Amino acid sequence: MARRAIASLVLGLSLLATLHVPSAQAVTAVNLVGTLDRVNTDALFAFGSIIDPATSFPGNPYAATAGTLLPLPAAGQLWQVYPHVDDSPNTAVLVRDDATLTTVASFTIAERLRRGGRAAWGGEWMHAVDGGTRVFLVGDTSIVSVDLATFAVTTVANADIVDGFQAIGLAGITYDGAVNALYALHSGVPSLAAGHAVSLIRRIDLMTGASIHRVVRSCRGFPAVDSSLTMAASLLVGASDLYLACNGVNGGMISPPDQAVVRLPLATAFDPAGAEQAVTGTGPLEGAIVDQSSGRMFLAGADGRLSAFDTAPMAYAWSIPVATSAVYGIGRNAATGEIYFQSSLGFGVLDGTSPTAPTPFVLTSAAGPGQERIVSQPGTDRAFVLPDWSTWKPAAYTIYEIVP
Repeated sequence: MARRAIASLVLGLSLLATLHVPSAQAVTAVNLVGTLDRVNTDALFAFGSIIDPATSFPGNPYAATAGTLLPLPAAGQLWQVYPHVDDSPNTAVLVRDDATLTTVASFTIAERLRRGGRAAWGGEWMHAVDGGTRVFLVGDTSIVSVDLATFAVTTVANADIVDGFQAIGLAGITYDGAVNALYALHSGVPSLAAGHAVSLIRRIDLMTGASIHRVVRSCRGFPAVDSSLTMAASLLVGASDLYLACNGVNGGMISPPDQAVVRLPLATAFDPAGAEQAVTGTGPLEGAIVDQSSGRMFLAGADGRLSAFDTAPMAYAWSIPVATSAVYGIGRNAATGEIYFQSSLGFGVLDGTSPTAPTPFVLTSAAGPGQERIVSQPGTDRAFVLPDWSTWKPAAYTIYEIVP
């Protein structure tokens, strides 16, 4: 398999002087500044042939996930993640400094990590973070924590709910530092007798390991389980409420459900009869990004529309088209509030903080499908984009610089 020389080191060393600092100003240009190889010389040196698909990208089933990125900006790290090609329950991780992109560590997790969605279709690695201290990951059998200083791996809980809900898939996890707990979202059809999917929220106490769950009555499914082009599901944790985005209870075997945002008061969040407030949108949900600081959720619809939902008033702020189909990827720059998308329209940038519908800047020459979570480089206006989807994803990320 022919590979380009690792471009990340060149970018990290020679272009630092030209970096733009993050800005909330209107975008005037998007420039291609380099690439980042997925299966690269550093990874092959660290792990050898166990991560090498040995055949060309694209078209190889391994191309769906090998060397895709997991950003951990609070720890100053950017991971490239590699399932072992022999289908063993192991995952290799190459750790980069997210400012220079130089390799700083490598290690192996004795679990085959899960993606947000089915393996070949998911758009990101399912995870939750505890600041820059630890990251929680979902494996085939367990949820594990990784110490971000030592990279020691500890099992914290079973990945699946086993007390009568064996068929309920795990859609995503979120960490709540106020109570040192993980919230896990699950959905699926528990039995043939049920006749439809149910959705559950689970709380895992990280001090005791105790777990409790309840059915979310306003939801029929999370896209990370019952859809195929998606990111992991996330909760927005407020001071007194939990907010989640899901596919609602309307629709049926033929007609698809509409997206919904559901508010659960924390005081009764795990009471089976606890209060729920649901606001329903239009069309099925494909994925969502949450901004914990502002209380805003960004909902990616299967109809190609991206919607901003504000949890304080429980209302949609705006909804705009960013794609002509469900095959698109999104991401967010936490420093600027910009939202990125890769779709049939091109690579786009829009102001996610806008109270009214923003006008995206679109690089139309980059038009094409997307699926993978778009990653921003902290302290810069750079975005790492892996275009296309499933096994057609290319061998390298494209790195764009957004110019205000």
